[in-house]
Amino acid sequence: MSFMKRLKGLREMVLVGMTEIWKDIEGYEGSYQVSNLGRVKSLNRVVKSFGETTRKHNGRIMTPTIRSGGYFNLFLCRKSVCKIYKVHRIVAKAFCEGYKEELQVNHIDGDKLNNRSDNLEWCTAKQNSIHAFATGLNKGKKGEEHGNNRLTELEVRKIKANEDKLTVRKLAKKFNVSEGAVNGILRGTSWRHLDYNHSSELVEI
Repeated sequence: MSFMKRLKGLREMVLVGMTEIWKDIEGYEGSYQVSNLGRVKSLNRVVKSFGETTRKHNGRIMTPTIRSGGYFNLFLCRKSVCKIYKVHRIVAKAFCEGYKEELQVNHIDGDKLNNRSDNLEWCTAKQNSIHAFATGLNKGKKGEEHGNNRLTELEVRKIKANEDKLTVRKLAKKFNVSEGAVNGILRGTSWRHLDYNHSSELVEI
């Protein structure tokens, strides 16, 4: 699938099921905003060109490019200085709790281009790596055989059963893994090689 078709499909997908909320991007207030659906837009404003001359900039929804690691990136400019940013970090910083500069952003469904805020969470590098293997982003040995895995098959079955009807957050805390890893097990996108004898119930946070 071509990049433009993929981008068009993502645009259609993000507009389904959620009301779009816009927030100023920290450090670029008055120039750019980001939405909970993973979109970034520039705002109408007057900018300096050369010397004392000015020109009017018409705001628009920005088109990201895919760069390092297969993630969406955008250039944001302020006072003639432009910097490149990963879109998922912009979205997560604006809409996801738990931000710390040293943390990484995990894509819960394993899709690096799905930057809706409900698909993102802050996590450590180790948790992100574990989730990448769990969702198949990194290929390797399955289940307990993988060196980075922190769950046994018995623990995975307990998460899948969720007999106490715990929330995703409580399950993640109980088994010391990320919420994304728990979601992957409950939704069947990870540990698919296991034969489960019972279904699970996903309890909303």
